[in-house]
Parts: sequence; structure tokens; C-alpha cells
Amino acid sequence: MLADKGVQLNGITLVSTVLDIGLLFGNYDQAYVNILPTYAAAAWYHGRIADKPPLEQFLQDARNFARGRYATALQMGNGLSSEDRQAVAAEAARYTGLSAGYFIANNLRVDPDRFRKELLRSTGQIIGRLDARFTGSSPDLAAAGADYDPQDKAITGAWVAMINDYLFRDLGYKTPLTYRPNNYGVFPLWDWKHSGDQGDQASADTSVDLAAAMRENPNLKLLAVNGLYDLATPFAGAEYDIGHMRLGPAELQNIRYTYYAAGHMMYIDPPSARQLHSDLTAFYAAAQ
Repeated sequence: MLADKGVQLNGITLVSTVLDIGLLFGNYDQAYVNILPTYAAAAWYHGRIADKPPLEQFLQDARNFARGRYATALQMGNGLSSEDRQAVAAEAARYTGLSAGYFIANNLRVDPDRFRKELLRSTGQIIGRLDARFTGSSPDLAAAGADYDPQDKAITGAWVAMINDYLFRDLGYKTPLTYRPNNYGVFPLWDWKHSGDQGDQASADTSVDLAAAMRENPNLKLLAVNGLYDLATPFAGAEYDIGHMRLGPAELQNIRYTYYAAGHMMYIDPPSARQLHSDLTAFYAAAQ
């Protein structure tokens, strides 16, 4: 919209990104492919990976498995042989810390809420959705999925207190409305329809708009900022969405990704916040 009105940006930063919302929340095979590397990161962090190899190489191996043998197995559907199903489940278990039997029981497709419950089920704990490093107590050991987000509960009190103090005391802002720190509770009310560059969409995929803007403005640079432990918007999902935009070689050179050993809001983690500050400073300087 800015470009159409004559305002040409030279840089865009996307933080914890999802461009194709239908793919994120739909029951699509690609959604399971996209989230498996984040399962691997969470399992690695919580000590569920044998010998705990270096994280960066382990996640690249998980990407390769997810986009290769795992994706092929999901695409096979009921045509996948029993032997191949067992073999893929065993390899998925090696990357995610779950059992091969659990993958088989879930038809090789373990959704995030179930993963958050299953990974540490033996200790009676669940892990966070927005940041899988966070854990919380979950006494119902038979439940299929997690019943709350430990990361959300850990930071919401401090966040809401600080933002209200800033709004009311420092800025003098007055409102009878209640501040909502997230979309929990109102999510079902959102309208996901979108009028994009290629017409009306029942479920928003803004990658087509971003791709059009980058094609029309060859100087537009893109920085995608990702938390490795973010189960809400998985880093491999951002890679998939951006990687499937219709761009030429010149535009592809303008895309950069950064990764942080943190979750959806990597800036609440002091080392990641410092790294983010440095990365943003460098990106802004390069985009001038």
C-alpha cells in the first residue's frame, strides 16, 4: 500500500514471521514439515537428544530430514508401506525426543499441543508454546495436549504491569479498555480474509504482496528474525513462506535471516536482545 502511494521503503524487518496463515493453522502436511525442526530444537534444549550434538548442525540435519524423507512419507499418505512408516517414525523420534510409537499412533503427524505435552510427560511437565524453553507443571499425565502456555504465564504479569504504568503514568493515556497482551481468547473472532496482489483470499497469504513489493522495488531489503524455540511461528515455516515467493535472483540477494536461542519474543532474553540489537543496527546500515 505504501509503494502504491509513492512511498518506497528500503528495508523491512519481520519478527517471528508467518506469511501464509492458512498453512500455519491448517491440517496440512507442510505444516508438520515446517515445525519439526523446532521440535528438534526443543528436544535438544531439554536434554532429550542422545549425546546432544552441536545445535546448529543438529537443526540443519533436522531440516534436511523434515524437507526430505519426512515430507515424502507424509505425501505418500496411505500408500506408505509399513516398513517405511516404521523407519520414518524412528528417524523422527531421533530428532524430536518422542518415541517412534508415538509418531506411529499420531499417523506421523504430531501437532504442537501434543508435542508440548509429550516431550516431558514422564516428569509431569509441559513446555511453552511461545518459547519452548519454559516449563510448567501438568498433573494430568493422561491428557493429550498442554492446557496452558508456561511462557505466557511467566511474563504476562510483569509485561502488563509495565505497559500500563508506561501508558498511564508516563504518557498520560486514558482509556476504559483492558489491555490484552496477546490474542488468546479473541483468536476465533479474527477475520483472516485478505485482498492480495493476486485477488481475494479466504485465508491470508501476504507473501504474494511482499513478493510484489520486492519485485517492483529492487532496492527493498528483507530481514527475517527468528527464535529457534518458537512453536507459535516456527523458523522453518518462515523459511518456507519466504523461500516460495516468486522472486528473481536479484531480489533473492536482498533477503537475510537471523536466528536466536530464544522464543517468539527473543528480546525478553538478554543475550538474544543484545544480538538482535546488533543485527538490526547492521541491517539498517546496509539498507541505507
